[in-house]
Amino acid sequence: ILLIIFTFYPIVNTFITSFLEGAHYTRVGLVYDGINVNNYIEVLTGSNMRFFNIYLKNTALAAVISVPVAIIVSLLIAVALNSIPKFQKILQTIFFLPYVTNTIAIGMVFAIMFDDRTGLVNAVIKALGGDAIKWMGTAEIGGAAPYFNSLMVLLIYTVWDSLPFKILILLSALQSIDKQY
Repeated sequence: ILLIIFTFYPIVNTFITSFLEGAHYTRVGLVYDGINVNNYIEVLTGSNMRFFNIYLKNTALAAVISVPVAIIVSLLIAVALNSIPKFQKILQTIFFLPYVTNTIAIGMVFAIMFDDRTGLVNAVIKALGGDAIKWMGTAEIGGAAPYFNSLMVLLIYTVWDSLPFKILILLSALQSIDKQY
């Protein structure tokens, strides 16, 4: 029931809403002018096509980098957890906490950590003798950050957010392997 409410319904609702012309939510509900494929035509033609290609490139790049890194890191952590039986339960709990944490809360923590003036990451860089780095931001909000810096924050967030589930799956698989092997 929870999967239906919080996963399947939002996906289906987003798909349906993507076909609605002039769709917006009011206090009463969803208001739209009609049902058609104009939203898709608009994205895939004209000047919007340039943005679509940029978004597609960013998504592909993030997936190609973050998925293998997340799998390798989670495998290393799972193997380490499997070899430390004394602290295994508490470490499993610590590593699984991000999975049950609200995504918005994690995003807010990352925004604070990577803030260019008061962030923890820049504080560590300054303590080591380096200069502060602009990690995030747009042209409208304090000036644009370099592409590579923003991509790094996104990749770190994606890997960190996906680790708990992968660690749990790999650790349970490792525990089911007979010790003699």
